[in-house]
Amino acid sequence: MLGQLLEFAIHTQPSAAALGFYEQLGFHSLSISDVRGGPYAAVSDGALTLGLTAEEIEGPVPIFVRPDLKPHLRGLRRLGVRFDFTELADDEFNRAGFRDPNGRPVMLVEARTSSPAPRARTEVFACGEFLEWTVATHSLAESESFWAGLGLTRIAAGASPHAWLRMAGRGLVVGFHESLRLAAGLSFRAPDLHARMEYLQAKNVRVIPGAPVAPPGTNAATLIAPERTPFYLVEEQTPT
Repeated sequence: MLGQLLEFAIHTQPSAAALGFYEQLGFHSLSISDVRGGPYAAVSDGALTLGLTAEEIEGPVPIFVRPDLKPHLRGLRRLGVRFDFTELADDEFNRAGFRDPNGRPVMLVEARTSSPAPRARTEVFACGEFLEWTVATHSLAESESFWAGLGLTRIAAGASPHAWLRMAGRGLVVGFHESLRLAAGLSFRAPDLHARMEYLQAKNVRVIPGAPVAPPGTNAATLIAPERTPFYLVEEQTPT
């Protein structure tokens, strides 16, 4: 009922400066449609797509494409989903939004707003390989139950640096972390982290040692985007 993940939306002016920042990280601009309305741009590394929007949102917000959206909302309501808003008129771009048990917003739209782009095998991306949408939770059990109902399944779990679990499905990978000091962000596997940090700092990208998702003894860093979205870079995959 969710459809397929389209992008993570981030609140920022989709300006040349914003596009330039993400291009430094290895993202490329995508062709976009005019159905969404309002300032909007999309960038992708071929695996992860970010939607840059001036709309006031608490990003990163996962956005799923669900054709014929309206009739599918009834099924989601039966699962206990409560919608913050629905825009379903015949003369407007249909979309709807709700929050998960952790208060994180999720959006559904009726059609793609950007064209997919293949990932070139020879490209190296400054942040590394996308690992998960990272979310703080007060209850792993409640988060898992809710998202399992939407079609995701557990793929990993651990206890360091705090209790966590990772789920995947519908094109989404999400990690839930029992940590009050963790801001929602995007996490990446980042081999050769020291070299990556040197490259990013040379580009005047703000990056600091350490990340709240990394177990003790693991090399990690946190990149802060201009709109303050945290990107967590971990040199070694979190053990299961």
